[in-house]
Amino acid sequence: MSASSQRAAAAFRIDTRPAPRFQRQLALLVVGLAGLALSSLYLTLQAHAPELFRFWLLLVALAPALVLARRAAQIRPRQLRWDGQAWWLQDQLASAEERQVQVELLFDFDAYLLLRVQAVPSRLLGARIYIPLASAQQAQWSHLRACLYATRSALASP
Repeated sequence: MSASSQRAAAAFRIDTRPAPRFQRQLALLVVGLAGLALSSLYLTLQAHAPELFRFWLLLVALAPALVLARRAAQIRPRQLRWDGQAWWLQDQLASAEERQVQVELLFDFDAYLLLRVQAVPSRLLGARIYIPLASAQQAQWSHLRACLYATRSALASP
């Protein structure tokens, strides 16, 4: 089937909303991983130079991890729209302006998706936004998944 005979997915939009329960779970996961990493670092450093490192250093290092975990777990209200040819993202808190984005499907667990969104044209170190989605929050779940896979395969084929 040639590219000209392929049918584009119909236009639709999805809205992301804060999900307090999910955000708490995500923050706990990030804090737990940071705690494990800092504990490993603490034990390693204590074995090599015990007089330099005290337990309070671990607690001081954990504070920024808590702040970062809370920030990483925030889900801002956004609107992701597919117009049949391109993806558009509107951050409803920052501005009313839509910008064209590339959407990459990172994880698909049937009822949950994790999308990575990056502005077009992408800068070398452009800001990437990670958007977790749950089927319970989206009315057009099947349409979204079909569109993500259709655009993914269209980009992969020559």
